[in-house]
Amino acid sequence: MEEPVTISGGWYVARLLERPAGLGTALLPERILTLSSCLTQLFPDTWAIEWASHSTDERLAAVRKLGIDAGRLPTVMSEMTAAVASGELGWPSVWRSMAAARRAAGRFGCATRDFALIELGVPVDCADELLAHTRPSRGAGPGGFFEHLSLHTPVHAGGEAIGWEPLGVEVGADFHSWLCNSLHTVAKNRLGVEPGELGLLRTEADARAVDRMIAGGIGAEPVPWFPGVVLRHGWAV
Repeated sequence: MEEPVTISGGWYVARLLERPAGLGTALLPERILTLSSCLTQLFPDTWAIEWASHSTDERLAAVRKLGIDAGRLPTVMSEMTAAVASGELGWPSVWRSMAAARRAAGRFGCATRDFALIELGVPVDCADELLAHTRPSRGAGPGGFFEHLSLHTPVHAGGEAIGWEPLGVEVGADFHSWLCNSLHTVAKNRLGVEPGELGLLRTEADARAVDRMIAGGIGAEPVPWFPGVVLRHGWAV
């Protein structure tokens, strides 16, 4: 069987955000889609897991920020913790299937105008380094990105590839984006590469060029970076 060119890094419910003031107005559109929780909110995140170390105030602030009624917090926590236990949800924000992500987002009212249901595609030639970096140490549980990527499942055929995001991944499965450190301005000056729709790059070649620039040492987070393709499968509900 022929090896897929792009494999799935999981399913995510990600909030579209208004362009943060600190990122400037010259290159970025008014609305941005990113997988970095440094910039946006993913549903759910660590706050929704019962055994994660968060205060009640932190959990309430997170649920309100997502536009979910604070009175539903106990239900959100119960159901998201159960989803982790069943393997339906990988730590902390990676859904195992499109159906599970859509169902959870719809149940808790992630509005269609604010959230997108997306799949992350990873070029297969990047997988080994990413798996080696995110492999859990002895006694630690695996992150959802590691679990999903290790399946080497081809991306879903029905997705709309809307752009590429240079991403850096932490051991715990959190993503950094090239936008976190305003590297889009550096890429424009050095490479002539600039973001398009929703702040994403238009081509894989552009994303790989940015990753090479980061690898050359420009002060980005010291983690493996890779070109991730963002595949939209409609709005969350």
